[in-house]
Amino acid sequence: MPARRPSRPAVTPPACPPRPLPRSFYARKTIQVARELLGKHLVHVRDGREQRARIVEVEAYLGPHDIAAHT
Repeated sequence: MPARRPSRPAVTPPACPPRPLPRSFYARKTIQVARELLGKHLVHVRDGREQRARIVEVEAYLGPHDIAAHT
């Protein structure tokens, strides 16, 4: 018997078509932007094929004084 591929979880597309976030979305406090990115979708279309991924984890670095930052 051939090996069975694992089934993918069902993905519900968003209710409205995706649109880019405006630059003003990012021009806010780092922590606020990071929190509001959770659950958003990254959408890439190449050769007519759409790829979509939901943001499920973020990291927020607060600048050079943040010892975890890679600066």
